[in-house]
Amino acid sequence: MRKIYLDLNEAHDKKSLHEYLKRRFGFPDYYGANLDALYDCLTSIAEPTAVGFFLPTPDGSDIDIDYLVYLDRVKQVFMDAEEENGQLAVIFGDITDNYEDGDEEELYDLPEDPEEAAGGEDPGAPEAEDEAAREAALRREIEALFGESS
Repeated sequence: MRKIYLDLNEAHDKKSLHEYLKRRFGFPDYYGANLDALYDCLTSIAEPTAVGFFLPTPDGSDIDIDYLVYLDRVKQVFMDAEEENGQLAVIFGDITDNYEDGDEEELYDLPEDPEEAAGGEDPGAPEAEDEAAREAALRREIEALFGESS
């Protein structure tokens, strides 16, 4: 089994992130350095591959919030690719990211009200609104962790 450790403290913007991913995975020269290309490369991995995925940790330096939001999208690409490709296993540094929605309730005392768990959002809202609300909530969470850097 191939094992790849991703310490995303090694990258500081989209360009350096995709260069880092290309190097760590050995993606081909024609790798497009975007989320679609990342998904395509991850879903075409043909040998059993385990990936440790660790997001940047706060160190007091200026953090680009847009980049951290982008990292959340990258994390989602890894989750989607893992679901599609049986050869890929991704382990996230945050334990709750390793469970499908609802499964982590066994580990933590989560709110029982689905609306409260979703931050008061309407679970039947259109997907684009859900994504925008999710990004807004993520931005607030990141700003709380890292301060109001940009």
